[in-house]
Amino acid sequence: MTDEEIQLRAQSSLQEFEDAVENLAPNYAELGQQAIIALDEFIGYWNKRPELEESDSASEETDSDMRKYVERQLEWAQYEKDRVLAQLSKK
Repeated sequence: MTDEEIQLRAQSSLQEFEDAVENLAPNYAELGQQAIIALDEFIGYWNKRPELEESDSASEETDSDMRKYVERQLEWAQYEKDRVLAQLSKK
């Protein structure tokens, strides 16, 4: 899967869950679990990115920018996962 495909999958699963909660759909818990699975896949994908590894290259500024981007992706996914888990525990 590409970066875009895995992000789209996580975002669409998350949106389906949010819509189900908003509409009081009976399958919100199932959709929440699917969102968590998609977010876990997203986190696993971004954790394996080479940008997270230390680099000795001459292009450290570019590496640093990409590393920050990857870290932001991971922070977003972890925040959303925690939020979904919190919502599921309240219901």
